[in-house]
Amino acid sequence: MISRNVQILHAWNHKKSEDLGTVLRRSFDAALLAQLGPPEIGLLAVDSPVGGGVSAVARAVKKHPELAPLRQPYTSPGATSAVDSLTTRTATGNTPISTDVLLALADGVPRSLPFNQVSVGLTWPEPGAMTLHVWDNWWVSGRMRSSTLAYCDEVGAGAKVLPPPHAGVLAILAAFGKPKSTTRLPLAGGSALVVPEGLGEIVQKHRALWASRVGAVTLPHVLDTAGLGEAAGPMKPLLVEVFGPQGYRCEGAHGAFRLRRRTSTHNVVELSLDVGTWSHQFTGYIAVHGPGFRATLPLMVAGTRGQIPIRGPEGWRMIVENLAVIVAILESEFVPDVEAAAGPAPAWYEPPPV
Repeated sequence: MISRNVQILHAWNHKKSEDLGTVLRRSFDAALLAQLGPPEIGLLAVDSPVGGGVSAVARAVKKHPELAPLRQPYTSPGATSAVDSLTTRTATGNTPISTDVLLALADGVPRSLPFNQVSVGLTWPEPGAMTLHVWDNWWVSGRMRSSTLAYCDEVGAGAKVLPPPHAGVLAILAAFGKPKSTTRLPLAGGSALVVPEGLGEIVQKHRALWASRVGAVTLPHVLDTAGLGEAAGPMKPLLVEVFGPQGYRCEGAHGAFRLRRRTSTHNVVELSLDVGTWSHQFTGYIAVHGPGFRATLPLMVAGTRGQIPIRGPEGWRMIVENLAVIVAILESEFVPDVEAAAGPAPAWYEPPPV
């Protein structure tokens, strides 16, 4: 039986030159082109938690009095006090807001309406319960704008590929370009979504096993773990050289690298490496991803120390060569144990970025 049993999530980061109004108009134009009809609009626009500045909420309500019913206090997760906000969310559902008012509000962000964060959700119930979320948030280096497109699809048991996206998805993809990342997950009711029994015990067993091996595993280099690190120059080429032949794809951004490969059973092995944007310190972990689970172990390239300084280009080479030995051991022991408990993943499975 075929049912909607997979969720696909595409994600984008937008250029700083693309303001909120521009991104939203692009979304509405794409939906019009695909003849999706008007979406349900969700809005959350929040004032800054730092007092003493201009209230964007007050300014917005003054410019657009029809927004007054949306004004209410908002407490963000972990905060101890509420701030002023505009939101369509209510205890009974979603309060309608017109497209014209939404775009007028978006055009004021951030110059005349300096909201701390704005979240807009556009939902089309069919086909596939498609929802486009657009965020515009304050950050120390400038506004951060991003989008995600989530929708559900139908796939038969044993299918190796997903069916082509429907017209609405294709229109958004055409408007926004290639996503930064794509996630494909079975939905909770799907038969493939199984959390392995005893996964915690498997992870703990291998943590203990690795701790007992410290000093016994012969690594190519003894690494200095004290002091500060220093710039190592281009770091990705050596990772590609060492791990590329093993099937790993390497991506890097903002002081971190993510290397992933797909196993023969369609689970995903990831090496997550943090090299610091200014500290030049190395930390890392290995993860096995499958539908509904992620099993991780730290990558200890210098005995029991999880964080070590990178001593320039030569120090980086030594770290990567130690890392290659450790990964080979974990690939032969930890990864098979996790996969034996988890079983195969769907061929189309793609875990979320972490």
